[in-house]
Amino acid sequence: MVVYAKGLALETRLRIFSVKTSGRLRVEGYSPIVENYGTMVFGRKISFRAQRKLPVLVKAKKGAVLTIGDGTFLNEGVSVVASQAIDIGRNCMIGDNAAIHDSHYHAVDEGDEISIAPIRIGNNVWIGRNALIFPGVQIGDHSVIGAGSIVTRSIPSHSVAAGNPARVIKRLSASDSFVRH
Repeated sequence: MVVYAKGLALETRLRIFSVKTSGRLRVEGYSPIVENYGTMVFGRKISFRAQRKLPVLVKAKKGAVLTIGDGTFLNEGVSVVASQAIDIGRNCMIGDNAAIHDSHYHAVDEGDEISIAPIRIGNNVWIGRNALIFPGVQIGDHSVIGAGSIVTRSIPSHSVAAGNPARVIKRLSASDSFVRH
């Protein structure tokens, strides 16, 4: 099932195709591309932005679970593809062209297994432009991932991580009630 629609039409089509939504979705510019062959759950007040014909892609493959928490923002060109499970927390900000995929899709060498592992992104996480989040990664609450970073291993809560591969470069003191805007 692929959904191309906007506003209330988007919400109606999502419900028809078994995407569970808890409330209003906000679409600025082009509508997101939503492909649901598994289980997809969207929280309240999720925002999608695509003003330059770079739509957001969210996809749950057969048997996969993709959840996006309340108040999360996905900027243009973002792709989130769940082959097994991706859980994005509340109030996250995901920058332009970031990619969150829980599978590498192909074996690297003959005889290698395809890497598929769930991804968990905590609450109030900011993922910068062009960042790549790899299978099996967990990013703790209130963390920031620098633009262009390649995240190959888990990042603890209250951390700024950047680079290739991403590593913690700073600790943050954000309270649990702090929400980025």
